[in-house]
Amino acid sequence: MIVHQVVEGVQGLHSRGVLHRDIKPENLLVETGSDTPRVRIIDLGCGCLHNNEVYSEFNGTDLHIPPEVYTKGAYRADPMTVWQLGVLLYEMLTGHVPFQTSAEVIFKKLPRIESDISTNCKDFLKRCLTKRALGRPPMQSLLLHPWLRGAD
Repeated sequence: MIVHQVVEGVQGLHSRGVLHRDIKPENLLVETGSDTPRVRIIDLGCGCLHNNEVYSEFNGTDLHIPPEVYTKGAYRADPMTVWQLGVLLYEMLTGHVPFQTSAEVIFKKLPRIESDISTNCKDFLKRCLTKRALGRPPMQSLLLHPWLRGAD
């Protein structure tokens, strides 16, 4: 599963002290030469050192900025990354980003997701795109979610 590999890759970057800050489809390469596609995260041009501090400068794609950047002018690494993973998944499922403007990011509810997407996938997506940073799941718990564990 592509999202599973992206989460593992991002966690690997974090464990090495790197914060990517621009997780999006254009920054993923999918190797298709083997039976199982392998995902590679590329373009660390917006990256910085990963720490538990509060960041006040955002470098990344505007359409992937989490709400706290707009409302507080600051963010923490893990909740921001979880938000970007949610935007990535939404874009992979629908072909477009969930929010177009800062006002939408702050105020608009997550657009309806097609009914043919599994309940666990929808749950994972909604958790990642929770507006409150502290309401999002911790990075280290993402791989424990039933959807990433293969339950539909």
